[in-house]
Amino acid sequence: MSTLLLAFANNERERSLKTLKDEYDGVSDALREREARKDFVVKSDPIANREKIIKDIRANQDDICLFLFSGHAGRDKLLFADGASSSDGLADLLGHCPQLVLVLLNGCSTAEQVKALLYKNIPIVIATSSPVDDRKATVFSKAFFRELSLDKSISEAFDLALEESNMNTSYQKNEKISRGFLIERGEKEDAPLWGLYYNQQDGKVPMDNWRLPKNTSVTNQNSVNDELTASLEAISEEYNVDPSREKMLALLPYLVSEPIRKLLTPKEGAGVFYDAPSKDRFKMLLFAYRAIINLATYSLLAQLWDEGLNKGSNSVLSEECQKLFKTNFITNQESTKIQSNLDLLKLLLKVMREEKLSCFMIEMNELLETLNEADTKNALDDLELKLRKEDELSTVS
Repeated sequence: MSTLLLAFANNERERSLKTLKDEYDGVSDALREREARKDFVVKSDPIANREKIIKDIRANQDDICLFLFSGHAGRDKLLFADGASSSDGLADLLGHCPQLVLVLLNGCSTAEQVKALLYKNIPIVIATSSPVDDRKATVFSKAFFRELSLDKSISEAFDLALEESNMNTSYQKNEKISRGFLIERGEKEDAPLWGLYYNQQDGKVPMDNWRLPKNTSVTNQNSVNDELTASLEAISEEYNVDPSREKMLALLPYLVSEPIRKLLTPKEGAGVFYDAPSKDRFKMLLFAYRAIINLATYSLLAQLWDEGLNKGSNSVLSEECQKLFKTNFITNQESTKIQSNLDLLKLLLKVMREEKLSCFMIEMNELLETLNEADTKNALDDLELKLRKEDELSTVS
């Protein structure tokens, strides 16, 4: 699973960073809900040392998508709890992480380390061009991860965090603690701080597109697919069938089971995703609705046809029903669009009741009342309207 590796390093032999614990707590709080939804794994070390960080990177190198270092730093080094580490060594380690998108170096004067990281094909790096005040660094980090957790892009989160950190400059001069070893020659304390650096990929700017990963299977099953999931569970209990989703879907006709399967199952990689709210999902919902209505209609027509043959007459169908039948199956054939047969289905159910015929699918005997209930009728009217305007969906963003 996608992993966020966060290293907070405080070295007691250097000037202790008083707000680093606050940063650790704030970042952890910002990510907690998303982690609980299993969007990603957070591996966060509040007292990071060199040996531990090497082990963590190697153990999770195939899954790490974001790496944060917060603590004392300089142009070519990072200070962990057990001593300084070469920034080139860290770049070498992170260069073996194929899913890594962002490295955030939240210490002093880390911009000199960016080149080595970008050279290792890491898409995005956030670093500082000069010494950064400890409290200001904490504000930036907490705000940045808070915005990322709210599904902001890296670029959006960076801009908002920068604005927030710039509002927090009310510290006393003699209380100021920077995250550098020493202010190096030529550095100015009032120089621009954080910078956003990136490797351009296929003409795209990755910081405008990438967001924290989402666990679509969990998210959708607990939200947009609640009704579908509950219905399948009810079918399992009602008919005492195998409760596994695939077994239940296999009992349905293909034109019904296939769109439902697509709505329930998240796809991996590129392509259309039907398990999350989108234009494509709504079109798949329309497809499933139309397939279910038409299957019920054809089933009743087949039964009534059989009744008519048995009686040697077609009088089973009322004149109104025959007229609607001709409209649906003759007039509509001239169009390339296949509409729902909802009106015909209602008439057929009415005929079945008037002729005192029991539907061979017994659940349909009470379907007419359900279709005419206020909430159901309003929902179906809306679906029918969307079907008539289905072409317009392709232009909706």
